[in-house]
Amino acid sequence: MTTKTKTPAEAVSPAPAEPSGASKVNAWAKDAGEKLRDAAAKATKDFKTAGNIAIEGEVQHNTRLLQLAGDLLNARSSATLSILQQSDFKQAGEIEQDFLKSAAETLSTGIRELNDIRMATLRDASKAYSDRAHAAIDQLSTIGSKS
Repeated sequence: MTTKTKTPAEAVSPAPAEPSGASKVNAWAKDAGEKLRDAAAKATKDFKTAGNIAIEGEVQHNTRLLQLAGDLLNARSSATLSILQQSDFKQAGEIEQDFLKSAAETLSTGIRELNDIRMATLRDASKAYSDRAHAAIDQLSTIGSKS
């Protein structure tokens, strides 16, 4: 024959078959690995951010703690000087009683403020990483269900 012969139908490659279970698992593992590497890179950035927040929180906490200590020392000095100027023992006792009541209130308020600073620091420092981790887990859990 001078014309090209046609290839018989049975010689033509069959249509691609549905992916096998093993190839689905392999594709999922590859996709999951890429997403985990991406999440790890983002988590590293989040850890740096969390570290900066934690450092700033420590600065705020320690600054407030030192202010509280200074306030209490100043109040103690003032009360002591006032007591020393009293000639009446009853008046001196009232000054000391007022100081103790005021110091207890100041200390209670200061401890609450210190606790608020600490809790806000922990919340803010962990939020970015926590959000990122939840997003990565959500992505991984939906990879297999897309097929």
